[in-house]
Amino acid sequence: MHTSKISVTTRWSDLDTQRHVTSRTYEDFFLEGRYLQLRELGIPSDKILETRNQFRIQEFKISFYKEQNLHSDLDIISHLYLLEGGIFLWVQEALEKDSNIKACSSLTKGKFIKDLDTNLIFSGQYESIKESLDLRFNPIAQFNGNCDRILNNYTMLYSDRGMFFEYNNSSLLRILEESRWYFSTEIGLNEKVIHEMDMVTFFMGADVKVYSTPEAGEKLLTKVWIYKIDKIRLFMRIDVIRPSNNQVIISAQEEQLIVSLSKRRPRKANPDFVEKIQNLVELKDF
Repeated sequence: MHTSKISVTTRWSDLDTQRHVTSRTYEDFFLEGRYLQLRELGIPSDKILETRNQFRIQEFKISFYKEQNLHSDLDIISHLYLLEGGIFLWVQEALEKDSNIKACSSLTKGKFIKDLDTNLIFSGQYESIKESLDLRFNPIAQFNGNCDRILNNYTMLYSDRGMFFEYNNSSLLRILEESRWYFSTEIGLNEKVIHEMDMVTFFMGADVKVYSTPEAGEKLLTKVWIYKIDKIRLFMRIDVIRPSNNQVIISAQEEQLIVSLSKRRPRKANPDFVEKIQNLVELKDF
């Protein structure tokens, strides 16, 4: 394992409608940390660009622990592991600079399309952390057909691509975020209704599996539903589908915390909300 650190400060443009730092911002910070770490290890970005050695994401996970606001100073800690088969695993954390409290963590697993000189990094020694991986990455169950789903068309943005004309974690999170907002709109959750129900959900994290990379400008279909409601937590499922062959190219499961707006603390789902989504819940044990 190799560990490195960079320092960042959140900006006005990093905030969302709740005035919190967005999940996509953290993934951009983590992306910066990954490539700066490779530079420390003797694999500079210009060499990666020169050889057009794109990193292909297989799966990633993001989890949130403490909200961050404008001008938060954070340390991005990156731990890099090499797994068998040339698989790279980054375990990363965003820590408050002054308190060292964890704000966010991320796992990114994938492989470069061309072999890197891993002897520079690990002296040729593979690391086995399967037990740790089993605890960290959560499995995503296939849809069992027991509920309705909200469908939405999504076009991959040309302007979201990186230097290799690829989509990074933050771009893939944008698909999920847009699908989540569309879901809320379709079930009639607007600002007025949210205040009347005294209930909102906070995005706490997601497991994302990438089976096939979307193409720029590709027209995709997203299907969104609630996997289950567990007391004060809601688990949302999103499948991203390539309509040409009906292939699921990305699957995600999100965890959301149900919170009272007035009391700013967790609560059970409002009965009116449950009524709105009851036909969209796969495991109806609430």
